[in-house]
Amino acid sequence: MDNMMILLLAAGASRRMGKTKQLLPWNETSLIEHQLKTLLTTGLKVHVVLGAFAKEIQPQIEDLPITISMNPNWEKGMGNSLAFGVQQIIEKNKHIDGILIALVDQPLLTTAHFKKLINTFTPGQNQIICSKSDEGWSGPPIIFDSFYVNELMQQDGDDGAKNLTKKYTDVVTFVHLGVFMEDADTPEALRELRKY
Repeated sequence: MDNMMILLLAAGASRRMGKTKQLLPWNETSLIEHQLKTLLTTGLKVHVVLGAFAKEIQPQIEDLPITISMNPNWEKGMGNSLAFGVQQIIEKNKHIDGILIALVDQPLLTTAHFKKLINTFTPGQNQIICSKSDEGWSGPPIIFDSFYVNELMQQDGDDGAKNLTKKYTDVVTFVHLGVFMEDADTPEALRELRKY
C-alpha cells in the first residue's frame, strides 16, 4: 500500500484542554511525537498539518521523516485544516490510492490499529474505511479512497469530513477499534487515557 498517504491533523488551539495539547507529555515524549512515531511505523509517508502553536511544535518534530505544512486558516476549524492538508498532499503526490486521516489526540491507537484499517482498504473501489467505538460512534482514524479527494478539499468548519461519511453510507466499512479511539480533549480525558 505504498500509494497511501497519512494526514495527521494537529492544527487546533486545544481550547478545551486549556494548553498546547500537541506538546503535552505522553510516555516520555509528547502527544504529537508519540502519534507521529506510531504512524511512521506503518511504513507509509506522513504529512502533518500545524496551525495554532506551530512555532512551538515544529522544532519538536522537524527531525522526523515527515512533511510539515502550516495552515494559515487553521482557526476556521478541522474541516479547513483537512482540506488544506489534502491539497498539500495532492500537489506533491499526483497518483495516490487513498488518504488515512488521523488525529493528534488519540494516543491509545497502536501501529496494529492503523494497519487493521489499511489492510481493510482495497484501492480503486471508492471505499471509506471508518473506525468505530464500543459505544457505537464512529470517526477518525479514517481512510478515504482517492475518489473523494476533490470533495475533501472542499471541507470547512469544525466537523471534519462527517458529511462525506453520511453522504456515502453505502460504501463505508466500519472497523471496530473500541476504547482505543478515545481522544484527549480535556485534562480529565487525558488523565483517564493515561490509566491505560
